[in-house]
Amino acid sequence: MTDELEIIRSKKKEKLIGKMKKVEIKIFEPAMCCPGGGCGSGPNETSKLSKTLEIIGKRYGQNISIARGSMNQNSSLFFNDEEVLTLINEEGMQLLPITKINGNIVFKGVYPTYQMLNMEIKKILGNME
Repeated sequence: MTDELEIIRSKKKEKLIGKMKKVEIKIFEPAMCCPGGGCGSGPNETSKLSKTLEIIGKRYGQNISIARGSMNQNSSLFFNDEEVLTLINEEGMQLLPITKINGNIVFKGVYPTYQMLNMEIKKILGNME
């Protein structure tokens, strides 16, 4: 009986995920010396972010789009976002990292944790549990 309940819950969750809105996450980071983000403002922060984004990607699957770029790696992310460029010009590079979700700036000057991102995603998608 327990296995059957788990299968039903899993199918309901899959159905719900398939009907959800899309969420686009963009993270604008300071210049880094390597493409993997294992340097820059500190390997711990950037490697934690990599793991966080991986978990978020697995949790929300096809409903999530994640882009990450620094001024010297994937700089097109910056140059295609007038709002971020204006903020950097007005307030300086110390504002980085900047996180946008669905076009809205949600975090400035901090690498988001899993809890921070998940809370923002739930505001858009609702609670999947």
